[in-house]
Amino acid sequence: MPLSIRLYTRVAATVGLAVSLAGLVAAGGAVATDVQPSPLHAKKAGRAVRARSTRHHAPKNRTTAKTEFPRAGYKIEQIIPPSPMHGIHGLAFGPDGALYAASLMGHTIYKVDITTGAATPYVGAPRGSAGDIAFGPNGTLAWTAAGEAAVLTRAPDGGLKTVAHDVTGVKAVNFTKDGRLFFSRIAEGDGLFEASLGGASPPRTIAEKIGGLGAFQFDGAERLYGPLIFRGKLVRMNITTGEVTEIAKGFTTPSAVRIGGDGKLVALDCATGEVIRVDPKTGDKAVLATLDPPVDDLAIAKDGTIYVSSSAFNGITAIDPLSLKTRRVTWGGLSAPGAVVPVADDKAETLLVADAWGARLVDPASGSSTLINRGPGVVGATSIAATEDTYILGNIWPAGTIQIVARDSGKVLANLTNFGAPYDIKPLSDGFVVADYAVGRLTKVANDAAHTRTTLAWGFDGPVGLADAGKGVFYVSEYDSGKITRVDTATNERTTVIAGLEAPEGLALAPDGRLIVAEVGARRVIAVTPASGAAEILADSLAIGLDGGHAGPFLSTGVAVTRDGAIYVTGDVENVLYRLTAPHAPSSPASRQAP
Repeated sequence: MPLSIRLYTRVAATVGLAVSLAGLVAAGGAVATDVQPSPLHAKKAGRAVRARSTRHHAPKNRTTAKTEFPRAGYKIEQIIPPSPMHGIHGLAFGPDGALYAASLMGHTIYKVDITTGAATPYVGAPRGSAGDIAFGPNGTLAWTAAGEAAVLTRAPDGGLKTVAHDVTGVKAVNFTKDGRLFFSRIAEGDGLFEASLGGASPPRTIAEKIGGLGAFQFDGAERLYGPLIFRGKLVRMNITTGEVTEIAKGFTTPSAVRIGGDGKLVALDCATGEVIRVDPKTGDKAVLATLDPPVDDLAIAKDGTIYVSSSAFNGITAIDPLSLKTRRVTWGGLSAPGAVVPVADDKAETLLVADAWGARLVDPASGSSTLINRGPGVVGATSIAATEDTYILGNIWPAGTIQIVARDSGKVLANLTNFGAPYDIKPLSDGFVVADYAVGRLTKVANDAAHTRTTLAWGFDGPVGLADAGKGVFYVSEYDSGKITRVDTATNERTTVIAGLEAPEGLALAPDGRLIVAEVGARRVIAVTPASGAAEILADSLAIGLDGGHAGPFLSTGVAVTRDGAIYVTGDVENVLYRLTAPHAPSSPASRQAP
């Protein structure tokens, strides 16, 4: 059965973003039928939004040579510095005593130095895309692969194996003391299951419809302790009978439970950021620390130190068991950035940045980032726009969806499904326009109650970026054909501005009328004069173009130009935000020169 948008956003909100649900959406899983991709474009749509499968920390590779342009020598600064990984989820200590971390969007399981925060790939792309991880008593690593709807293992000798497949909604995983492997599913397929480590037999059902079991752990008696995400409580489960016993309730969104050395439980509340000690006998609770939400998973070291992951900030926070003081092992202002747009008022401009783990506002002077107001059901974003009263959040993965969210309250005003791959969004006076890569067209969504959709322009070869020139005229970056096109939406008359580019993505109009283009395949930003097609290089050797392991785009490299002419570019490979300024322009003290 297709996953409804209501259920989709409900589950996505438990981890603060959409992409953790890749395994929950089957091909064509979005349920609205307003716009259906053609069979030809359905293949492209599947390519654009499926789980990514090969290299990641590398620019996209093209077979053509870069077109040479004059160089303008703009100053390059990083106002948000690099951070490792691309959203951190499951945590576990390995048999070597090291901390390991799972990154779904990074397609990698990392070994993390708890002193320096340095991250080294342990299981790389494509199979390393993981939500939760656990080590067995013999050193075997298991993880939930939501993008594959599977549970995978890596033996100590490095051999990989799929031990459960076609398990949509796979969430958490752990071993018993004697090496049996269990995993949970949430939403459709909600329940607890035992996997066959040989992979030959289908999973054995332990319990069904239990309320969304998050990260769990077994005690010595092989009793399971874990959170029921949708019921706001912690439970103990008998893995022989499936009997569930409530231990404690009153949580907002409990996401993980681990057992401390003293036998007490340590639980996370994803929505509040609270780290809570719970007595499994009495249910008594004590808050140990309150971290920036959302929080995802935790692991407890042998010395009792608690490590907590935060996907929205690429963060791991250590909590001292005695003093309860906290220390950030790793932290970032961005986790998986996409589009960027300026948001202005009478006094200043702020940057609104799409991020798969939560859209955020960035102060261009200081580089500080703050998540936007997010009520229940608000997920992450890969494309973004703003009106006076709303944010418009687009997602390409695991399904093509758009949310309209109230800026003041964070309330979801509309969930719009069945887009192919909405890579850019631009507001209009009576709605907004979407560049849909998967179906090769620009779609207008009206402000009426039905959010009526009409096709404004069509026939594009992979539209990714949009710039609004006014009076129904747009500039469109066509990723697949490597060109920038001017289109008059009144007639669908199209004119090529420049061709021969390598994977153009984000673009914006500068105050001088030039188009600023992120040419991702060449790892550079260029400026193009629309009338002549003349171009010059503003900056190159940028960390842009996170490789999704397929021929199309992954996260879009965003471009924005503020009123003072400064250019801002998202760098998805290292989770940075660049500022480009003309030679001799002043820079902010908070920024630093890019290497």
